[in-house]
Amino acid sequence: MELEKDIPRVQDHKLAAAATTASSSASIEADMLTCPLCLNLVCQPITVPCGHTFCRVCLYMAMQRSKKKCPNCRAVCHVEPASHAVNVMLAQIAQKCFPKQYEQRLLESKQEQEKFESTSPIFFYNNCLFPGCLLHLHLFEQRYRHMINRCVSSNRKFIYLPNFTDYKAKTGDVGLLAYIDECEFLPDGRALLKATIQKRVKVTNTWVEEGTQGLHYCQFHPYVEEDKTVRITTAAAAVPDYWCSWVPKLTSSLSPSGGRGGVKRSP
Repeated sequence: MELEKDIPRVQDHKLAAAATTASSSASIEADMLTCPLCLNLVCQPITVPCGHTFCRVCLYMAMQRSKKKCPNCRAVCHVEPASHAVNVMLAQIAQKCFPKQYEQRLLESKQEQEKFESTSPIFFYNNCLFPGCLLHLHLFEQRYRHMINRCVSSNRKFIYLPNFTDYKAKTGDVGLLAYIDECEFLPDGRALLKATIQKRVKVTNTWVEEGTQGLHYCQFHPYVEEDKTVRITTAAAAVPDYWCSWVPKLTSSLSPSGGRGGVKRSP
């Protein structure tokens, strides 16, 4: 009987030893949770089709200005990091094994992810529109086919930038943020869309993304509307003072004793 009672205890010790061994091996294999780009604990991991995994922010920054290839093995990769689903299993493992470090990484990546919301592709067109206007487009260029596919699968927004010269964006340009209301894809890849102009924005940074047939991207911030009423009122208030200062000079120049500028009357 005593031997039978000791059997569960032995089994418990074996399970505890196995758990200890598993935990130690997990700590040894912690480098497998390292992002190959930032060499830090992977945060919001995204696994691309070739099987490699990166932080969302790291993959986003790597693919913004380079060809659509895996940063590790250079395999073709047309993943949109800003909207791609997170590898839930790896995220849970990283958060479970390193809770404090993962929380810190989340705070760091949150600041970078705020830039995602202020980054959009650019559509050039020679027409002046205003917030609230409807925009109807027929997209047939290859770069805009890329644009519409990405927009529809993410936040449905792009920058409408009027340009009457070289179709290139520059820092300081004022554009319009458009939201796609409806989009119909034709069999040959063209697209018919209806969008609403939401607000004015100011371009802070711009580049052309490789592998997209010349699709322009930009970072932006809201355009602060200037209060012209205050400026006009101030200018109008300054007009009387300006003319009052000139009245004595004008009077003296018209008087008979006004010096060289005076008007001589005939006797």
